[in-house]
Amino acid sequence: MKEYTLSDGTAVIIKSYEEWLWDRIHMTENTFREKLDERKKPLFEDRYWPTDNVIGLYHDKYRQYVDRIHLDHMSLTFPEYFEAYEGHTFDTFHEMCAATGLSRADETAWYESIRKAWEEHENNIIPF
Repeated sequence: MKEYTLSDGTAVIIKSYEEWLWDRIHMTENTFREKLDERKKPLFEDRYWPTDNVIGLYHDKYRQYVDRIHLDHMSLTFPEYFEAYEGHTFDTFHEMCAATGLSRADETAWYESIRKAWEEHENNIIPF
């Protein structure tokens, strides 16, 4: 773990990639890579992710973890929060919900829960 000072002077602890990965899957990257390499390829290639793609996904998730530590200390508009924390714009969120068959009522409820999380985020920022 490493202590890091944000631009507002707040000190935060950020886990290294290996510490973060261990907490998530209880393996080092090398062990995880070995396990992935031992997999048998399925009959349908479109459902098979090569090892490097899976490892790359975890590296992306780690970058999101670090980014969110920074974002937790910043005031964000709702669209900024929505994109940073959910990875969606309003249009892509709707497209994803429609593609998964989510009802309009469930989509609205999910959207409102995200809006509530944004309000909590904004209320928990302490201005200095």
